[in-house]
Amino acid sequence: MNDMSESTNKDACCSLDAAIEEAWDMQAWSTCIRLCRERLRCCSSDDAAYKIRRKLAYSLLENGGARDCEEAISIFQELLANVSRGSRKSTWLHAHLALAYDERSYGDRAANLQMVVEHNERALAGEAHRQDPAFWASVRAQIGHALVELQSEPREDNLRRAVAYFRAALAVFTEEEFPEEWEETKNAVCRAERLLD
Repeated sequence: MNDMSESTNKDACCSLDAAIEEAWDMQAWSTCIRLCRERLRCCSSDDAAYKIRRKLAYSLLENGGARDCEEAISIFQELLANVSRGSRKSTWLHAHLALAYDERSYGDRAANLQMVVEHNERALAGEAHRQDPAFWASVRAQIGHALVELQSEPREDNLRRAVAYFRAALAVFTEEEFPEEWEETKNAVCRAERLLD
């Protein structure tokens, strides 16, 4: 009898995993959130729980809304506390935590921007950025945008750092391969350089 209930539970978990993937692929974030919460109730391994919680946090972030963003930040922080520093998991969590702080509507905007810079810089310190250059170029551009928006002192240093991050992003965002990103980043460099003058 116990083997039967274990088998039924395993089947239910597999069905939920498939449904989560389908909702994820369709970007049906509310459905993905509901399914992830349900799936967490039957997780049998820490690794499975980590993956589902990460997916839940990302879905909350994509779903929008201030409460969802706060919950996503909380989950990313919790997950980050339980992974090795500098690991691939840590690198990705820092990058996604930075995205959450950038979207955050609660709290002081300057403090949130500071967290965007801090978490993205920690993410860049890891090795994962070599595997997806376009994603990591967008991380560098996000740091640049945060530094330009940050009005705190030393303002000139922040702007110089922003220009350097934008230029690093442009090494990947070429006009031929990424015309939209190239144009946006090129304009951001020009704006930061004008603010420096």
